[in-house]
Amino acid sequence: MVYKVAQELPKKIKRSEKMRNLSENKTDLSENKTNLSENKTNLSENKSDLSENKSDLSENKTDLSENKTDLSKNKSDLSENNIKNESLSSENTRLILVRHGESIGNAMEVMLGHTDLDLSPLGYKQANCTAERLKDVKIDAIYSSDLLRAYNTAKACADMRKMTVSACRELREVSVGIWEGKRVGEIVEKWGDVFLVDWRYGFGTFTFPEGENVMEAGKRFADAVFDIARRHRGECVLIASHAAVIRAFWSMVCGIAPEKIADELPFATNASCSFLEFDGEKMIPISYSEDKHLERVGITVVKTC
Repeated sequence: MVYKVAQELPKKIKRSEKMRNLSENKTDLSENKTNLSENKTNLSENKSDLSENKSDLSENKTDLSENKTDLSKNKSDLSENNIKNESLSSENTRLILVRHGESIGNAMEVMLGHTDLDLSPLGYKQANCTAERLKDVKIDAIYSSDLLRAYNTAKACADMRKMTVSACRELREVSVGIWEGKRVGEIVEKWGDVFLVDWRYGFGTFTFPEGENVMEAGKRFADAVFDIARRHRGECVLIASHAAVIRAFWSMVCGIAPEKIADELPFATNASCSFLEFDGEKMIPISYSEDKHLERVGITVVKTC
């Protein structure tokens, strides 16, 4: 009997050890499960935090988007106010300077000056867009350069109102002399730096070969604009003209020195609108070369007249 017990004891010890090891393994497994559960909880919390951060980021982006929208609306409202005769004074003359739409010369890169080519097909579309842009503005008189590209741009606004256009030679573009009617490529080939450097980068001090000095042409244009403004005190007048004379005139109004115009003031884009007022003594600039209304048909930026 003692022998049997002695024989069975090691087996029982071994069994007991196995049971203990199994119990410990179960405990470890339970702890691992607990750790896994905690890890899952932490992961869930991290995901929740991440989700909240994304939500915050999304809200910040939304706020930023709303701020940008508000800024855009404010700019749009300011532009609308400029156009809808929110005048600085009821005694002021309100002036809208419109550069002609794209001309055949612009489309073909030909220097026009006084050369009388009409608008291109795109130019007519631009002129109609500008007329549509200004349809709610009370315009009392419409003037234009006597050259077709400017006259027909003004006519789009006049036809909408059943008004006539008063053509004025003094509102013409600068005469480009012996460059009249020549393609830019030909001019560059023959005159090189005179066109590429002196004309483009010395705009305010340039005199065209056998043609006009830019600032003298600008003064010719300015004298005509001042005369029109005095004639229409307290009214709104549209004046259709050309790139170089509008640029020269605007630089005078803003006090930009001739030698700095090329760096500080670009050409007005085709069929764009520039707004200013005349208080009886001086011109008050409001906005230059507004052209957002042309986006649906195409905005042309050209370096020829």
